[in-house]
Amino acid sequence: MIEITARKRAEELIRIRLGLLEFAASHSLEDLLQKTLDEVGALTKSPIGFYHFVESDGKTLSLQALSTQTTQEFFKAGGNGLHCSMDRAGVWADCVHERRPVLHNDHSALPHRKGMPAGHASVIRELVVPIVRTGKVVAMLGIGNKPTDYDDKDIEIVSYLADVAWEITERKQGEQALWESESKFRSYVEHAPLAVLVADRAGRILDFNPSATELLGYEANTLSGKNILDLHPEEGREAVLRDFNTLLEKGHVETEHRMRRRDGSLTWVSLHAVMITDQLSFAYCQDITERKLAQEKLRESEERYRSVIENMQDVFYRTDESGAIVMVSPSGTALFGYDTLDDMRGKPVESFWMYPEEREKLLRALRKDGVVRDYEVTLKKKDGSPLYVSVTSTFRKDRHGNILGVEGVIRDITERKQNQESLLLSEDRYRRLFEDAVLGIFQSTLEGKVINVNPAYARMHGFDSPEQTKSLVNDVANDLYADPSRRKENVRMILDAGGPIHIENRYKRKDGSVFTGNLHVWAVRDKEGKPLYTKAL
Repeated sequence: MIEITARKRAEELIRIRLGLLEFAASHSLEDLLQKTLDEVGALTKSPIGFYHFVESDGKTLSLQALSTQTTQEFFKAGGNGLHCSMDRAGVWADCVHERRPVLHNDHSALPHRKGMPAGHASVIRELVVPIVRTGKVVAMLGIGNKPTDYDDKDIEIVSYLADVAWEITERKQGEQALWESESKFRSYVEHAPLAVLVADRAGRILDFNPSATELLGYEANTLSGKNILDLHPEEGREAVLRDFNTLLEKGHVETEHRMRRRDGSLTWVSLHAVMITDQLSFAYCQDITERKLAQEKLRESEERYRSVIENMQDVFYRTDESGAIVMVSPSGTALFGYDTLDDMRGKPVESFWMYPEEREKLLRALRKDGVVRDYEVTLKKKDGSPLYVSVTSTFRKDRHGNILGVEGVIRDITERKQNQESLLLSEDRYRRLFEDAVLGIFQSTLEGKVINVNPAYARMHGFDSPEQTKSLVNDVANDLYADPSRRKENVRMILDAGGPIHIENRYKRKDGSVFTGNLHVWAVRDKEGKPLYTKAL
């Protein structure tokens, strides 16, 4: 008889667990916990049931759910979401301190018991079990007022279902966190100024953002399912396939290719692609057509310049064993700013170097390889100004192999270096503009609570230090408007719009002064289209 009863109890617990798993798929976490408490209450004949989370500080309890009968008959005031400190909790919280189930079959006789909350019926007996993970109590499930005393069987039942509830809770919390993460990621991708493409291992495009359709000139329904090779001209597909295989092998690739727009025109793009799973790749694509055209023009200019130098302006030089100049071509006077060749002859070669460490580096390479070709260094003109040159040098030897000195050709590359530095500076500025977000960016709730701001936005309002910038978070957006009534009007316009809109407002600085700002703003929505908060540049 005992074995039959134990088996039935085990079968009932399994049934309840399966039922809770099925219930969780279509109900909220709060509903799930209440359903758990109702099942535990019915199984143990306990009219009172509650479920608390223990916050990460280990000192704060938050009420997550009450059983249906508890809210109807014992604590009609509800209270889900209420927080209380551990030291103010009743004897039911002893399970957290002791890290084991606590059983009180004569609650009124406990010397350390505390009073009940307003509207709460008296507790005759109670059983509370902790849920422990990685050595910490993360939650507790309690029941009370069973007509008879609680015993070890009740502890077994409640402990099992408490663990089941926490297992499902963690799963639902993980699903919620994943959905929120994916929602934020989707929001950023949708509004990203760079084109985004997602492809599978076969190269089929599975997803993309509006910037991608704009870059390639496709409608959304015609881009999906295309192979990445279809988006490149025939002559470039071999290189594309090679880079795609590198992506599959190494997990990432950075490259540049020409892509074919739907109208047949070609555009240069810079791609940064990574494998986000074993089956999916994610690529940022940036239009660099103008930069490539500029580079091509610069290359053509350098080739013309180099041709002139090689034929007319290259400087041939020769030194003796001590390093003194013994011979220099006529073009050397104009290049180095000397009046005559005699002014250069006999000078130690060190006097022409701007940075001695560069000369030592060149000599090391020369000793190692016997020759250096197109070695770029900085020399010094007569007036001390820098001269950027490309040096090709070798040792001058006699017939026995003894070193007599060095000879070579110096080519002026000052213009090319300046062009390279200008190009690098331009790219650096662009990168800083993108990465450091010089535009003011902020997020706020639909009710007007500021969620986040960047330093540029804080500076607009007169906040200079990081501490002052932090003070804007959790502030009320109305306080930043010169006309607070405009905020509600703006929210209405944002919610009515299907995408980003531009709004002009007048805002207040910290010192009370007023300025006018233009917003590029949109509403971030949940998977059902419900607006969550606003985001603006």
